[in-house]
Amino acid sequence: MKVLHLGNIANMAFAYSKFLRQSGVDSDVLCYDLTHVLSMPEWYEGDFYVEQLDEMSIPDNPAVRAVKLPDWYHRISTSNYWGKHKGDKVNFDYSAREQLICQESARYGYRWKIFPSELAAYRLLAETLQDNFFQGYNIALGYAYAAVPLYLVGFNRFVCVEIGTLRDIYKVDSPLNRILAQAYKASSHVLITNADCNQYAEELGLKQYSYLPHPVDEDVFAPIGVKGAETLKSLGLPERIFLAPARQDWKIKGNNLYLEAFARLLSQRTDVTLVICEWGPDVERAHALVAERGLQPHVKWIKPLPERTLAKVMASSELVLDQFGGLGTFGLIGPKAMACGTPCVLHFDVELHRWCFPETPPVLSAATVEEILMHMHDALDGAHINRQIGIKSRKWIEAYHSKAVVRQALQDVFVRVHNIADVESSQQHSWMTAELPNVSTMSRLGKFGTMFHRVCTKTNRMLQAVVRRIAFLLNGPRIIVQLQHSFDGGFQELRSEIRHALIEFERIVCEIRDENRTYRAKSDTLEMVCNELRAKSDTLEMVCNELRAKSDTQQMVCNELRAKSDTQQMVCNELRAKSDTLEMVCNELRACIDSQRASIELLLLGERKINSGNLSNVLDVMSDGLLRLEGQIRHARHETLCAMLNMRPHHLQFGCALDKRPEYDSERAITLKAAQQMLIATAPENWNLYQVCLDAGTESYRDLPITSCSTEAHEEAKLFKKFLGTYLTGYVLDIGCGPQPVPYYLTGYPDDAIFGIDPISENTDHPFEFYSGVGEFLPWKDESFDIVVSGTTLDHYYLLDKGLKEVARILKRGGHFVAWITEFSNAPPYNPLLKMESAYDSEHMYHINREWFIPMMTDIGLDAVEIILLEIPFNFLFMAFVKR
Repeated sequence: MKVLHLGNIANMAFAYSKFLRQSGVDSDVLCYDLTHVLSMPEWYEGDFYVEQLDEMSIPDNPAVRAVKLPDWYHRISTSNYWGKHKGDKVNFDYSAREQLICQESARYGYRWKIFPSELAAYRLLAETLQDNFFQGYNIALGYAYAAVPLYLVGFNRFVCVEIGTLRDIYKVDSPLNRILAQAYKASSHVLITNADCNQYAEELGLKQYSYLPHPVDEDVFAPIGVKGAETLKSLGLPERIFLAPARQDWKIKGNNLYLEAFARLLSQRTDVTLVICEWGPDVERAHALVAERGLQPHVKWIKPLPERTLAKVMASSELVLDQFGGLGTFGLIGPKAMACGTPCVLHFDVELHRWCFPETPPVLSAATVEEILMHMHDALDGAHINRQIGIKSRKWIEAYHSKAVVRQALQDVFVRVHNIADVESSQQHSWMTAELPNVSTMSRLGKFGTMFHRVCTKTNRMLQAVVRRIAFLLNGPRIIVQLQHSFDGGFQELRSEIRHALIEFERIVCEIRDENRTYRAKSDTLEMVCNELRAKSDTLEMVCNELRAKSDTQQMVCNELRAKSDTQQMVCNELRAKSDTLEMVCNELRACIDSQRASIELLLLGERKINSGNLSNVLDVMSDGLLRLEGQIRHARHETLCAMLNMRPHHLQFGCALDKRPEYDSERAITLKAAQQMLIATAPENWNLYQVCLDAGTESYRDLPITSCSTEAHEEAKLFKKFLGTYLTGYVLDIGCGPQPVPYYLTGYPDDAIFGIDPISENTDHPFEFYSGVGEFLPWKDESFDIVVSGTTLDHYYLLDKGLKEVARILKRGGHFVAWITEFSNAPPYNPLLKMESAYDSEHMYHINREWFIPMMTDIGLDAVEIILLEIPFNFLFMAFVKR
């Protein structure tokens, strides 16, 4: 198969052709009457910078001349027919092709009617291209208005590539746009590169169209390091930049919006430079706005960059600013930025792209100055978030916008067009000699079958009438004048009837062909879907078999755990019985001592001769013994709870089953500073008290790191590890994980399954994924985690109720919240909005009491499943809750 690309706007034809040639397709490009530098292959292949540049002509520069063009790219001039002959009206003799075009256009109403004089201006262009370049190609692609000559010469296998022109034919009524609309209708297929243009395709009545991603070479546009920094330095640019490469066209691109946003940004910080490519119709307006707002020290103007240079600058930018007009789509800039792993800001309408991509691209959508300003702040403050967006962007490009995806989309269209053209060519004249199908056979084809049978029958009757009329005329009166008159008049009438019938027949045949193409396309799509479903079914079957095997293994493990649990339960019962016995002995001793105390008091009052000092010593000894006995009993209880916890089975020894990894929610992922500002705005009265407590707690934590609750040296941390182990599975979030590398109660659990958040820690402190923030604003999506842990953290919240609601939001249904709490039985109910005169103590705004804490958890959907009280050394509570 040999393919021709006609036209080369923005080097799209050159890029598509290069992609096809990399997969072995014989593909050529013919470019004519395009003079803009960004439409020249030198710009696509080059890696240089031209300081003095006229965007409408190729610069005479050694670096540009050094770019060698391939032999499959041809550049010619046709005297710019689009510009010079748009308004010409030329009288000429109708040719068969031009008559057919005019007749076809009249069928769609006066709005789309094409007149012969309007076609005359393009006759020489079409003939020149046909004579020199169209021969020998199986399929031709016409880009934008380059589809017109393919239609004029009657090329039977041509594909129209839309580059915004579907919008233009509705916005501007001109002869050229009407001819282009007719070319769209007559083409074998239409490739749409702008997501919003499918609505215009539907209005035009096009059925044979599909989406084609813009050509982006992910091997060129890729994340880079040192080379990008060297390129910035060679262009005289600083290390930290925002890049705006789109042309200055305020009506379409909305460039003035990001200029206003940047002006507001500079009023708060000046650690970034805005780099703007200096081209487009509104360059002077942009310069004037920059000067008016005093942005010159922080704005750098550069000329349009070749592809390879642009890729390095993009990959080194903090942010790429695209277009913010009313279209809501991206062109080439957005995908190029995503391929480089750089966040891209533009106005993006998700609904317009649902028919194009199965997954929404991870761009940063903004349509107002305030939204653009917000993304600028985030890009400068959230390096971690930028990296996450960059990784997602690159993966999305590889999955839905890569060279392989583009090649496959083009080759699918080529196969479909080639097969349809072969069938039409073989059946072009067969209907005239074939036997007329009966009504029952044609009725199975639906309304088009019935219509086709009716037209064939009508045509057959008219041909018979022609034969009868000719026979009548030949056998009629012998008077020459009368014969001539009757013959001419009858034939003129019959000719008119036959012409109308043929036009009607051709219209119906066109409709049948269009419908047939649609059915074939749907059939191909259904076949592909069926194959994919079969493959997925086989994969699911394999997964099910693996899951069954794992389930059997886990069942065996569960049986062993039940056996161990039964044994441990017996031990626990024995320990409880011993504890009850000790309690009874203690009560008896207490009663005995009380009675002895009373007797001794009576003796002191009645018998003055007895040395009262000796009796007091006896009483003190007995009291000390009682206190020691009570301490031993409390210690025995404590050891009993420890033994019970040590006998509990836990998941650490069996691993964990990991589901989909938790993802960040871009709307909730805010900086620590922004989160603190929002806390102050919600409850400003108590913030100063809270800041004092937070500072004191942080200092105390740093002074006593060995005995802190997250280290092995803390005895109760060992017990909490045992308590937590029963529930530990899947992905776990530790709220308030502290600056220790891994809290002791999570040691041994896989690092890639742990997430942490804390306001006094850094990302470099931990081997697991960490986020610097507060528990009141968790940056992850809903139902992301299997378990959430809080080790002595809840009494350090500023807004406890909001923090607990965030826990309930990110916890999966059936997931557990496990907390280690210090309980104060006399602690008043928590009220975040009540102004406090002082804090509860030096490090805590409030303390927690079960009487009001458990009902609060129930209200947000978390039910208590287990509570253990440790009375020594404090009233420590180990609590587990499950999400309904």
